[in-house]
Amino acid sequence: MANAEMQIIGTFFTQRPRAGKTFVNIAQRHAGLYRGYKARNARLDTVNASAPKYLAESSIALANQNFTDVDSEELLNELQKHLSLKYQLLDRVIRARKLHHSHFFSLSLDYGHQHFLDILQSQRFITLRALERLVHRTADVKYAKQKWFEWVRECQDEEETHRENESKRIKREAALFKRHAKGMESRRRALRAKEEDQRQEEYLEKAYNERKLREETDPEGNWDPIEEVVENDRGNFVELIKHFLWQEDLAAENTYTPTDESAPRAMPNAAKQLPVSQTRGSTKAVLSTMAAKASKASKKAKAKNDKTDEVPTNISESKLHMRQRLKEGTDIHYEPRTLRLQGSIVNPELLKKSPPIPHGEIEKLLEEVSEIKYLLFCRLLLSHAALLPAALRADSVDAFLNDEEITTADLRDLCLKMEKPDLQDVRDACADLSRNEEEGNDEELVDDEDETVEEHDGHNARSLFKSKPGALPSTWKSEREKQLGTMQQLGDSLPGMTEEEGGTIIDFGIIDDEAQYRRKKMLVKVCGRKIYNYRSERAMSHAGWFHFSIIAKDSDLYDAIRLCRHWDEFFELNILAIFLYFPASNWLTWVGDHFRSQLLQLGFITYFEFTEADEMSVRQQSGSRGGGRRTHAIFEARNFICAHVKRNDAASRRFIQYLSMQPSRMLLLVRDAKTGQIISKPPEEDLWLLREKSGVGRAAKNDWNIIKKVGPDFFKEMEDHRRWHFGFVEHYDMYIWDNAAGGEYFDLYNAIQATLVKAYRFCKGPDFYNLAAPVLKTITRDRDSQRVRKFKAEESVLSLYDEIHDERTSFVFGDIARTDAQPPKNLFYNEADALEDRILFPEEFDIQQSKALVFREPTHRLHKFEHEGPDMHKFATGYSSSESDYTDVSEDDDLKGLDDKAASDSNDDSFVSTDESLSVEASRSEADDNDTDVIVERAHKKQDDPYNVEEDFWYWMDKEKAKAFKPIFHAADLESGARERYIEMNTIIKKMQRYNAPGEIRLIHCFGILNWLGQRPEKSVQSRMIRDMRNAYVMMSFFFPTGFFESKGGLQYKDCLLFNQPERMRRLPPDGRAHHGNTCMPKQLWAEWDTFYKGYIVEKYPFEWDLTIRPIIAHLFKEGVLTPSRFEGGAGYAIAAQEPGRKADLYCDYRRQIDAIEMPSNMKDPRTITIDSLRTRARQFNNNHPQARFAVLKLWSAAHFYPFMLLASKRWEWSFHDGVGRVWEWKFIPKDMPYSEWSVHRNCSERLEPFMHVFKRKVILKRDLFLVMGEDEKDLQKLATAVTFAIQTRPWRLEVDLWKSFVNVDYKFLEDMDDKWLE
Repeated sequence: MANAEMQIIGTFFTQRPRAGKTFVNIAQRHAGLYRGYKARNARLDTVNASAPKYLAESSIALANQNFTDVDSEELLNELQKHLSLKYQLLDRVIRARKLHHSHFFSLSLDYGHQHFLDILQSQRFITLRALERLVHRTADVKYAKQKWFEWVRECQDEEETHRENESKRIKREAALFKRHAKGMESRRRALRAKEEDQRQEEYLEKAYNERKLREETDPEGNWDPIEEVVENDRGNFVELIKHFLWQEDLAAENTYTPTDESAPRAMPNAAKQLPVSQTRGSTKAVLSTMAAKASKASKKAKAKNDKTDEVPTNISESKLHMRQRLKEGTDIHYEPRTLRLQGSIVNPELLKKSPPIPHGEIEKLLEEVSEIKYLLFCRLLLSHAALLPAALRADSVDAFLNDEEITTADLRDLCLKMEKPDLQDVRDACADLSRNEEEGNDEELVDDEDETVEEHDGHNARSLFKSKPGALPSTWKSEREKQLGTMQQLGDSLPGMTEEEGGTIIDFGIIDDEAQYRRKKMLVKVCGRKIYNYRSERAMSHAGWFHFSIIAKDSDLYDAIRLCRHWDEFFELNILAIFLYFPASNWLTWVGDHFRSQLLQLGFITYFEFTEADEMSVRQQSGSRGGGRRTHAIFEARNFICAHVKRNDAASRRFIQYLSMQPSRMLLLVRDAKTGQIISKPPEEDLWLLREKSGVGRAAKNDWNIIKKVGPDFFKEMEDHRRWHFGFVEHYDMYIWDNAAGGEYFDLYNAIQATLVKAYRFCKGPDFYNLAAPVLKTITRDRDSQRVRKFKAEESVLSLYDEIHDERTSFVFGDIARTDAQPPKNLFYNEADALEDRILFPEEFDIQQSKALVFREPTHRLHKFEHEGPDMHKFATGYSSSESDYTDVSEDDDLKGLDDKAASDSNDDSFVSTDESLSVEASRSEADDNDTDVIVERAHKKQDDPYNVEEDFWYWMDKEKAKAFKPIFHAADLESGARERYIEMNTIIKKMQRYNAPGEIRLIHCFGILNWLGQRPEKSVQSRMIRDMRNAYVMMSFFFPTGFFESKGGLQYKDCLLFNQPERMRRLPPDGRAHHGNTCMPKQLWAEWDTFYKGYIVEKYPFEWDLTIRPIIAHLFKEGVLTPSRFEGGAGYAIAAQEPGRKADLYCDYRRQIDAIEMPSNMKDPRTITIDSLRTRARQFNNNHPQARFAVLKLWSAAHFYPFMLLASKRWEWSFHDGVGRVWEWKFIPKDMPYSEWSVHRNCSERLEPFMHVFKRKVILKRDLFLVMGEDEKDLQKLATAVTFAIQTRPWRLEVDLWKSFVNVDYKFLEDMDDKWLE
């Protein structure tokens, strides 16, 4: 201030001495403030001018400097000392500047001071960041060899990534002091009052002496308050930290009053369901409402998630208020619009407040919470680079807070973290409390089981053609799942899983355990307390979650779910929440919600339900023929449920498999959240959820407009609607919806629940709680307070599990008023279910393979062929005409292991032919087996005909179909010993093929028969004929003179029953199931069924029949012969009936369809050809040809079906209901089908028709039996070979069953044959 101005002011105050004295005192102080401000600026300039040589000579700006090239600790310490001093001076200069402005500039005018202040603040921020990077580098140099440092560095890097900018921190700092100002002021008043009472005289004397000393040392009044301001700020932060750690004095605690921030937050609203129209209005109105509400719900959910991430929780509650809260309990907020059931084991009473905790337990809890707060404090220090060195040096929290190297800014950041730490940090601290006891001194976390990883070829040979636009993708992952997958480092080497459609054996891919992290365990001493150098990846104990719910009182159950490490922890957490274990109102979300909690206890976790399909579906039609123009307006909706089940769990796999077997009731899509693969899905036409059609004319002629369907958009929409998410990806995401539109939601609910009961194999009422048993065995309920708590082993109390299994506990199914109500017939797991499971899940019953068979490959090729198509890559790149014979089913994976001896014999190459009359060369290598193909290939090259791609393609398709069909034909044959005999037959045929090496003479024989039949094997793709003829010749050669049975390879089969035909006819009489269709079956077979059948009712279905037919149906389904039907109404019914002399078997009743069937005129009734007529024709032929020989060839067929495929569009016509209400369809002609004999007879006739001009009257067909008559043995061999060729050639799906055929026999043999052989 100028001297002239001071003189004027002095003159003014001379006249007012008292006011002048006061003003002079203030003026002197302000002058001192100004001089201190200038001196500090000068010191800052000096520090900047005397920077260390490293900074002065560096070409890198301080803002970009990372100090990675500095390895000397001395230089690092010098740089740190310089930057710390510079930061402190900048901080004080800025504070002084602001204080100076407040004193000397009363008006808010900008004279350039604000610009200068901004420059200083920018320099302070740059210096602070440089100082932090320097501390990082110093820690790298000092602690790089420490084993715990790797994890600390990861935490610090993560903290740096999510760092807030300075402006946000300043705002949070202001809010922090605002929230705690009242409490801090109360504590200050209490402390001052106490000091005044105890040391009033001493305090006043000390203050007087200090004031007197200041006046003597500074007579001019150079007042510099900046150091005092800095010290006050630091004290405030230290005081807040002590408050968070509950180190405050008891008197201050008693006077502390929390603000609204510490009050429990309100319960969030229930999840928004898909909006529905309250009245049946227009479709556009419904859709617009849906879109608006969905968008609003999505924005609210996103806002909540963002807010949760920003301000996770508040732990500033005092010990007094926490004690009061635990003592009094909290209000319970039940979910709105839910059924709340009172009087059950879960809810004996519908409480309004959570039960109080006894005083003794409260005090122990408060001690544990205090320790958790300290652990949280230490864990936060590990992630703070600037504070970590001081924390490692300090032996207590007080010593750490008194460390002079800790800046006020660092304390501020620590306060902001301590007041509202991330929920993950709180969880880690709660887990740390008991980690010493849990983990002991083990050095490493070792996986319980080694994870199975198989080589996976990412090339999909069937992906040459693009999918249809809008088709469901094979994989889909939400953004959250992608982030979780990245964080957990799942990698992309896991094998993919085959995309499955409903109605097949589900392939669940690789089944692995939850990943465990392998880290070196180290205890780090921070502020005198030892904590592990990494966060626990194990499931937190129940006590830990109890502490978490108390500390993070603003959190809810959904926040806790996000923090669970894996499914088991999540499931146990929810079971505890259902039974009112946690004393936090926000954790009681699902308490009292009977329907949701009931499914949750069964491991089925729903997150979205649409229940209004019956109200939304509407069908309006007007007009009729002759009554005006027709119009229609139809809107259809399906109820659906979105849920999760545990991944890699046997019960989950059974549950998904059972659901996929019921498409007539409900449809299913299953997505593996870990890999994103869709492992089960229905056909594309069944993916719709909402659809409409309207217009003029018949409704059937208009196409549906699909409004909503299951697909990527639907997945994303459901993700936006849900209120909670997992923190792990080891689960299956399931979408289940009604098959029928406009159904009742509880029909779908009950069907899912009944399927869960079967999947978990519950046999009685208490079994419903088996899944929760590990939790229920550890908790009990107090009789008076109804509080659920943990109990110690020495306590003599009943656990909740004991109460459930008490003999006085009753379970009511149906009407609660009727205590004697019995459960539905098929509700519980029974013997029929067990028999079915032994077929579908054999690995679960094999002790040796229960762990090895952790995943299932598709069990048959037909499914891949139907749903993925043939391997087009092979066709596009060309295929070998000399590839191995696919008719050798004994080598197929489906039949491996049935006969180990036969399998080993089939690989026996030690063979020498001794029949020179049939083979030119005595011994030939197996490579010569393809000479025929070489000759045919040469002939093919000489042809002038252009290459016909279409003909070649269909030729190749027939081959692929045969590869897919023939293995499942024999795998699905349930006739006793049939598969074993078939494998033995193929083994012997392979031996004979190697024995009869083709050579020139053999080739002439084959070409001669083909020429006699009028076939040209060198013609285009018909080159396969010569191979077929050779196979037919080999099959018939067994029954004609041959040296095979004297050779080394054939000697062991000389006495085989297959070739001893008289003995085989006597010892193996036909014991198979009757071939009759419904039109020919004897009436007594239906007698029992007709006595009670008055309409199909599952409840009245005989249980004994279930025991018989369900294993058979399961086997046919597993092998691909049966498939679940998508249509509700089956054409027939499955029953168990018994033929005379045989045990009960599966039969299908299609009799009500017979009247509607009109047989085509070209179909012939095979019953007109009787057994007597066959014998008469043979006798006449024998009379005319004294050397006559005969062959009875039988077409191979399984016990329940013929090897002729039904058109996919016709399968529903021959569907049937089983004993539990499921509907099945045949893929191949069932023997029970009305007029099935006619169809088979027609198909077999078509095989013979091209050759009947040469066969003439020597071949007679009766359904699937061929009577071949030769004038002599040589003629019979040629005819039998030709007929076998006609049966087995393209499309290569039919075979002659040698075990039921008789070749090269005389008429007397035919006379003596049992009639059953000729049926």
